[in-house]
Amino acid sequence: MNVPERLALGSETINSTEVAEVVMRVLEDTGSFPENAKPWAQGQVVHEGAMLQKSSDQKIRLILQRHHPLSPTALAEQKVTDFAEAQAAVKAFIRAEWPANIDGIPIVWHS
Repeated sequence: MNVPERLALGSETINSTEVAEVVMRVLEDTGSFPENAKPWAQGQVVHEGAMLQKSSDQKIRLILQRHHPLSPTALAEQKVTDFAEAQAAVKAFIRAEWPANIDGIPIVWHS
């Protein structure tokens, strides 16, 4: 999340549903979250962490990837999971990227 998105959430704690709403809105508007994150391609710097991408078949793809410790352009690991439902994909993204807090602000999870 960028700074304006985080500021819109509040300050003491953040409900997971609030985070999901922001992620969902950006995903719907741009087709990916974070907006400019792209899966790794040969010769490009690896986006470290999680990202969501809308696919042409209307599924949401969660991509987790990391670069090699000595080379930011070498993919060390990548895991891809497709979701039929956007809400499930967003929940999995938030748990992967921010399991407990965002920049020290605790996330309150509801079942």
